[in-house]
Formats: sequence, structure tokens, C-alpha cells
Amino acid sequence: MISLKPPPQRGDSNGCDGCGVVSPEGGASHDCAQRNTVFTTRELEIFARIRELGQRARRLKQALEHAGAARGPEGRTREDLLDELEGLRRERKRAESERIDARAERMRLLGHE
Repeated sequence: MISLKPPPQRGDSNGCDGCGVVSPEGGASHDCAQRNTVFTTRELEIFARIRELGQRARRLKQALEHAGAARGPEGRTREDLLDELEGLRRERKRAESERIDARAERMRLLGHE
């Protein structure tokens, strides 16, 4: 017969063997109370940074469109704007590597790797 009673709780967890899981690197835990999303706090921070970099890149591209051949907003040259855009691309590439590392960490925490 199927029991409708919840399983007995173990220790100070809420009945889940995954409660209190701590990152091997000593970072924040990813316990059940924090799992209102599938992503870890680290991943969410990286996603926010990637979004912010994308917004900055869009603004720079718009400035480049309006810059014409000579000067852009605030007297910046087109070359300055292109250099800044290239810097954002490098930053985005680093953030993407961090995102992949954070994903692998989440998979380890969940026991999939």
C-alpha cells in the first residue's frame, strides 16, 4: 500500500539527502532552501554580469553608429569606441568561461559529475 505520510526527517535537514551541500571550493552551500532556482548563486551573478556586458556593448554599438567618421559622444574617437568594444568582448569571453565552470560546479554539487 502507498503511504501518504512524509518520510521521517534526518538530522537538521528537511528530509532531503542533498541538504547542506557545500561547494568543494568552500563556497556557499546550495541547500534545499536556496534551490528556488536551478542555478547557483555564483551562476546567477555571472549571468547578471554577462547581461550587463551585453547592455554596455549595445550602447557602444549605438554610439559607434552615431559617431560617423570623426568623433563620437563626449568627444571620443571612433577608434576609442572600437577599443572599448573589443575590451568588452574579451570580458564577455572570460565571463563565459566562468559560466561554464560554474555549471560544472553545480553538476558536481548535484552529483551528476
